[in-house]
Amino acid sequence: MAVGYAAIIIRREADLVAHFELMRAISPASALNLESLRVEHNTYFRRLETRAVIRQSPSGLYYLDQRSWEAIKAFRRRTLIIVVTIAAAVAAAAAYTATSRSTPDVVPASVAR
Repeated sequence: MAVGYAAIIIRREADLVAHFELMRAISPASALNLESLRVEHNTYFRRLETRAVIRQSPSGLYYLDQRSWEAIKAFRRRTLIIVVTIAAAVAAAAAYTATSRSTPDVVPASVAR
């Protein structure tokens, strides 16, 4: 369930970023107000604002910081690679342990001949 929730958050954030790009609000010079952008100041907006992906210019207008967005995506990719690697290592260790336990330590006399 947590993975599904995380996927929803990531998708909504990506949609919001795509909207800023579509509206061409990608620098302080091209920043727009929320009414012009037609976006809500909702949870996803605040998450991106907290992470400096969406920034507010000194004049109070909003724009997308594309470098911050790329850094967030790179961090998420690295985190995913690490998690998958650890999960694969744990699965391999569990499989090895299960296999080595099923092998008898003593060979029966009838097989030893």
